[in-house]
Amino acid sequence: MQLKVFDMGWPAAAAVAYGKGSHELTYRQTRDMIAAREHISGIFVSGAGLSGAAHAVDDAGLTGRIKVVGFDITESNMSFLKKGTVQFLIDQGPYMQGYRSVQLLTEAIFRDAPVETSFVDTGIHCSTILCDNTFLF
Repeated sequence: MQLKVFDMGWPAAAAVAYGKGSHELTYRQTRDMIAAREHISGIFVSGAGLSGAAHAVDDAGLTGRIKVVGFDITESNMSFLKKGTVQFLIDQGPYMQGYRSVQLLTEAIFRDAPVETSFVDTGIHCSTILCDNTFLF
């Protein structure tokens, strides 16, 4: 997990913290970065730990002022999206990632079918809350 904090004050700077996939560690890192920088306007979490970052933003009373975006449409992340703490989620289609890779491997091993590409698009889903609380997927 990589947590990126963008500070829009002058001079513009970006801080990067590695949460190691831990929501608790990401919470502490986000809390500390918020305390150290008063001009943070957005946080991007590139892996596991989004709910930790969102929780820290909530606890700091900065929901809506600090924009939070990241990956994975999990129950916890969706609750922060519905609450307005998270503005945007990207889902990488984990079911299709696993299904399609096993399917290609099975065909290659048992049917001697060549894998003709090094890239397989399993789709991507984005979710954001709209004014009427409906979601885009």
